[in-house]
Amino acid sequence: MEYSQEISQIRTLLNRLPPDYAGRADLFDRLGAMLGERFSATGSIADIHEAVKSSRQAVAATISYDTKRAYYLNNHSNNLSDRFTATGNIQDVHEAIQAARESVQLTPENDTSYSTYSSVLSSCLIDMYRQTNSLSHLSEAIQIGGRALDSVPLGNPNRGAMLNNLGIALCLRFERLGDETDLDLSIEYGEQVLQLGLLDSLVLHNLAARLSHKYAKSHDQRLLQRAMKNVQDALMYCSPDSANRPMFCDTMSHILCEMSRLGFNHCGLAISFGRMAFQSTPAFTSARATRLMHLSQALCTSFEQRGHVRDLKEAVIIARVVFYTRHTSPHEHGMRVANLSDVLFVQFKRFGMRQDLIEALQIGKRALHIFPADDSHRTAIRRNVAVMLRELHSRHGTDQDIRESIELLRQNLVRLPQSDGGRPGTLADLGYALFSLHRKMGQQSGFDEAIGLLRQALLSQIPRGFGRVSMLINLGSMLAFTHGNIDEAVSLGEEALVLCPKKHYQFPIFQANLGEWLGIRFMEEGNMSDINRAIGLCRTALVATSLDSTDRAMRLEVLGRCCLWRFEETKVSEDLSEATLLSQQAERTIPSDHSGRALVLHTLAATLFATGKQSCQPSSALTDAISRERDAIGLLPPSSVERPGYLSKLSSMLREAFWRERRMELIEESIKCAREALSTDPSSARSREAYLDVLANGLHQKFDNTGDVQALEESINLGRSALEKAPEDSKHRPTLLSNLALRIGSQAEILGDSRLLNRAIQNAKDACRLLAPRSFSAGNCLGILALLLHLRFTNLQSYNDIDEAILVGQQAVHERTSSIMESTHAFQILGSCYLARYSRSKSMADLDLAEPVFRKALEGMTETQAERPVSLAKLSIVYGQ
Repeated sequence: MEYSQEISQIRTLLNRLPPDYAGRADLFDRLGAMLGERFSATGSIADIHEAVKSSRQAVAATISYDTKRAYYLNNHSNNLSDRFTATGNIQDVHEAIQAARESVQLTPENDTSYSTYSSVLSSCLIDMYRQTNSLSHLSEAIQIGGRALDSVPLGNPNRGAMLNNLGIALCLRFERLGDETDLDLSIEYGEQVLQLGLLDSLVLHNLAARLSHKYAKSHDQRLLQRAMKNVQDALMYCSPDSANRPMFCDTMSHILCEMSRLGFNHCGLAISFGRMAFQSTPAFTSARATRLMHLSQALCTSFEQRGHVRDLKEAVIIARVVFYTRHTSPHEHGMRVANLSDVLFVQFKRFGMRQDLIEALQIGKRALHIFPADDSHRTAIRRNVAVMLRELHSRHGTDQDIRESIELLRQNLVRLPQSDGGRPGTLADLGYALFSLHRKMGQQSGFDEAIGLLRQALLSQIPRGFGRVSMLINLGSMLAFTHGNIDEAVSLGEEALVLCPKKHYQFPIFQANLGEWLGIRFMEEGNMSDINRAIGLCRTALVATSLDSTDRAMRLEVLGRCCLWRFEETKVSEDLSEATLLSQQAERTIPSDHSGRALVLHTLAATLFATGKQSCQPSSALTDAISRERDAIGLLPPSSVERPGYLSKLSSMLREAFWRERRMELIEESIKCAREALSTDPSSARSREAYLDVLANGLHQKFDNTGDVQALEESINLGRSALEKAPEDSKHRPTLLSNLALRIGSQAEILGDSRLLNRAIQNAKDACRLLAPRSFSAGNCLGILALLLHLRFTNLQSYNDIDEAILVGQQAVHERTSSIMESTHAFQILGSCYLARYSRSKSMADLDLAEPVFRKALEGMTETQAERPVSLAKLSIVYGQ
């Protein structure tokens, strides 16, 4: 109220006094000062326009050597700076600098006002730097501000303002060049101001902003809490209509967003403060556009933490509006461009639309070119672009994309100090990029480096919150991919779920990851609690995934795969039916360019293959399985580390089809696929013994049907290699040992070598002793032992052998098997054993036992199957006797 009264009185005086009155300059200066103070209190644009006009008139009314001219110039400079803050007109900054320079030049260095005028000039140069991004302006501001501070006595009441001003300049240089020495000094100056007892709201705010910067580097949560307290105090001390209040609200919104990322439930408050900041900022100003940009960031953070799609959609709209809004400086422009890129990338991660990723990447690269080479903002933008390139590579991008991603991240690591809080995140991103390259190119050295980088990043304990969750999941994915340490992968997944907010939009993804890893551990160790929990987690993740999400296909796939794994253990048909239904839905849902399409087809092929193996009748399921597996392989690059596994699976499918149809081209293709799997699989891979065995099985089957001795010899050599490769405690060892025994038995039969046959029988017995409880290998292993004992009985006519063969064969047909083919073989072998014993004992009881067994074997065969005539002939012998 006192402002208005004095302003009115001065206006009245100026109107009454003659134009040549000697004191008019003082009155104009006083009027400008009062209007400027009222503007600071109320934010009235009309007041600041009149203040500038009045102070300009004050300067114009003085001659160059007037002792008061420097004082008037300084006040005019202050008014111009305030108007620039309100309107963003850069001409005001140019005029402010000019006025401030003249005021300094007119003032002797030993004058008590010299330091004050120098500080004002420093402040104007800071404003110019913010518009031009010219380091020369900022360097001059710091130099002049430092000189002003040095020239003012410790007890001078203006010292606090000078400390604050110099602290602002140092903080800006930190933002530009990233030197933490500048940041630490700016924080020290801010704290000195408060120690002087100047509890000014602007000082409190500026210190809060610097503490927030320090938090970003150190991730010390206490700094963020101090920053929030300072802004709260700043808001408390400033009037509701203060021109600075929107800036305080804007900073509070940013701090609350950071707190939300640490798990605090502050997203709603962050948005509220962001809206207040934007709405209370004058229209058509650069500050309004900047605060609108910050509101989009708050909305985006809210979506990430709470999963509200409406927040994301509003964030994208706002980011686009800001992107096209007029800007007043290159720095401002760069920040707006980078913001749109970031928001579009989040939208891509939610909806999976490739065009969002392409646009985000293009705009991100554009932002990178806007900032000068020495600008520290380039580090964050470079990292974001690198992550986008990695995503593009996974979506059928080029090798150049992932290599460029790796190069950008390596550039960042060279530039980041060891103590920088952003270094662990960059290490983690580089590790995952190298892992992506390994998956496609199979470079083991890159994979080892990737694991090391993720471990190094996690050891730093930075960042906390969701950033750490991502690191845990990425390292778990790498460990689970090779099955190298599945227990550690599961532990990492458990920790990630504890740390991740339940409403975070990626929480269902992490649930599905842990579910998949538990499923893999079940396949390794056979613990039913693992697979049951895996299915529960994957089912929960699927329910939480929206119908329009492209991630839904992958949730369907992993749940289907876990149901298939449980079916293979329990043979509960409902699990196989659900696995097939889920896999088919995943195939229909997944986009054609999605990086996970090959896996979806591979899993669908596996479920169809399992369905086909359960029936003895001709089935389209097996044909469809082979077709889907071929399509999946066609989507993988030749160097993909997943390709050997897919080829080996196709080889097994073709061998099953050959057993049913006896078309030689099927077994030849099976062998070809198995050879390709071995040629592309690293010799050190854990799964290599399985690929060796698959090829050996194909070659042995070829021998059985063609008598190709070379194929038999190669199958034996491959079987021995597989056995050497398998760990002693491998659950696959009994199968490998049993299959090798069968091949050696075939060789012994050809050569008539009883020692070879004895060795084969011993291997088969060793395999049976190694069988785990409820193993699906039991029926096959026991059947092979029975076959070999039957063969030795045929050669040596030992009743002990045929009696043992029958006992083992009876056990084999009662054990669980993985397919109709294995079950049928077991019945054929047992029936043959009964006939063999009858040939010596002539006991009709053996014929009575043989008849239902052969019938059971025939039930498992198609009408066109090659083994069928043999079984029919043996059954006719039974009837003939």
